[in-house]
Amino acid sequence: MSKRLKHQVIRAVPWTVAESVVNGLAGLALTFVLAWFLEPAEVGQATIALSVVGVIEIVAGLGMVEALVGARSSDTLVSDTAFTTVFVLALAAAACCYLFAGPIARFYGEPQVAPLLEVAALILPVNALVAIPTGLFMRKLRASAVTVRMTASRVAMIAATAVFAFFKFGAWALVLGTLVGSCASLVTIAPMMARWPRPRFSPMEFRRLVTFGAAFSLERLLWGMMPRVFWLVLGYIHGPTILGFFQFAQRLIDETANLVQTFSIRFGLAFFAALERSGRDPSDAFLKATRLITMAAAPIFTGLALVMPDLIGTVFSAKWAPAAIVSEIAAIGWVISFPRMLVGPALRARGKQGGLVFYATLACAVTVLAGALTGGQGLMVIGLAWITRHIIGVPWSFYAIDRYLGISPARQFGASIRPIIAAAVMACAVYAASAALRDTGAVQRLIAEVSAGVVVYALALALIDRPAMRLLRQLAGDVRQLRASA
Repeated sequence: MSKRLKHQVIRAVPWTVAESVVNGLAGLALTFVLAWFLEPAEVGQATIALSVVGVIEIVAGLGMVEALVGARSSDTLVSDTAFTTVFVLALAAAACCYLFAGPIARFYGEPQVAPLLEVAALILPVNALVAIPTGLFMRKLRASAVTVRMTASRVAMIAATAVFAFFKFGAWALVLGTLVGSCASLVTIAPMMARWPRPRFSPMEFRRLVTFGAAFSLERLLWGMMPRVFWLVLGYIHGPTILGFFQFAQRLIDETANLVQTFSIRFGLAFFAALERSGRDPSDAFLKATRLITMAAAPIFTGLALVMPDLIGTVFSAKWAPAAIVSEIAAIGWVISFPRMLVGPALRARGKQGGLVFYATLACAVTVLAGALTGGQGLMVIGLAWITRHIIGVPWSFYAIDRYLGISPARQFGASIRPIIAAAVMACAVYAASAALRDTGAVQRLIAEVSAGVVVYALALALIDRPAMRLLRQLAGDVRQLRASA
C-alpha cells in the first residue's frame, strides 16, 4: 500500500467511527420517536410509500455512484455523465411514482398511501443531486465530507419527523421528515464541492459506467427486497405478533451491525479500487483488514448472543422477552458473516460483479424459501431461516476470493480464526459468570458478564494472536505519525 493511500485510510477512520456512532444513536432516536407519537397503522402507511420510492431509486440509479467510485478514469466527463444519468432517471422515476400512486394505494387497500407516495416521490430528484458529489468524495476517501453530510441528513430527518409527529401529522411525519433530511443533505454538501457536476453526457462513458453499475443495481435491488419479502411471508404465515417480535429482534442486532460495518461499506470499494488502479496486489490489504474486522466483530456479536436475555430484561420491557432467541441467532449470524465483509468491495474493484449478483440472487431465494417453510415452527426456527443468507455466503465467498484474487481458503481462514477462537474463550468466561450469578439481579449479572467478556477476550487475543497485536501496534504508530506530520 502506498504511503498516500495509507494516510487517506487512517484519516478516514475517526470520521467513519463518528458516523457509525451518529447513525446508531439516530436509529435509536427515530425508533423512540415513532413509538411515542405514531400509531402502527400510520408507520405502516408511510413505510409502504417510502419502500416503493426506495426500490425505484435503486433501480433508477443503475449503480452509477459505485461505478464512479470504481472507475479508472477521474475525468470530469465521467462524473458529469453519471450525474446527468442519475438526475434524468430520478425525474422519470418520480413521475412514475406520481402516476402510479393511485393504483399502488388500491393494491394495498390503503387510500392514504396515494398522497404520501406522491410527495415521497420528491425525494428521488433531491437524492439524485447529492448522489454523484457523494460518490466523488468516497472515491477520494474524503470521509469527513461524507460523515458531515450523513450526520446533517440524519439529524434533520429525526428532528423534522419528531416535530411533525408531535403536531399530529401522522404518517406524513415520516415522509416529510425523510424529505427534509434529503434537502439538508443537499444544502450541507453543496458548499464543499469545488466543482459541481454539470449536465453533460457521453455515450461511451455511460456504457462503461453502466456495465459495472447495472449489475450492482441488481444486487442492491435483491438485497433490498429480501428482508421486505421475508417480513411479508412471516406476517402471512405467523401473524402480526410473531412478525413484531422478529422485527424487534432483527432491528436490535442489525443496528449494531451497522455500527461496525459502516467503514467497510463506505470506503471498501474506494480503497480496493485505488489499489487496482495503481496495479498493486490487494491480497495483503484484504487479509489484514479482514483480521481487524473480525477482531472487532467477533467479541461484540458473540457477547450480544450471550447476554441478550439479561439485556432485554434490563433495557427493554419484559414483553419483548420471546424475541431474545431471534436476537441470539441473528448475532451468531453476524459472527459468521463479518469475516467475509470485504469480499464484495474486493470483487467489485476487480470487476467481478456478476458473481456478487449470483450470490445475492441465491441468498434472496434461499432465505425467502426458508421463511416460507417455517409454518408451524417457533421463533428459533424463524431465526435460523433468517441467517441462511450468512451460512450459504461462507463457502461461496471462500471460492470467489480464491478464484478472483488468488487468496487460498487456508490464508483466508487464517486471517479470522484466531479472533474467533478468542471470542469462544470469552464465551466460556461469560457463561461461567452468568451461571455463578444466576440468583442475582439482571443488572448486576449483566455488568459482570460484560466485564468478564472484555477482560478475557483481551487476554486471550494477546496470547493466541500475536500477528493481530503487531497489526494494532503498527496501526497505532501510523496514526501517531500522521498526527505528528499534521
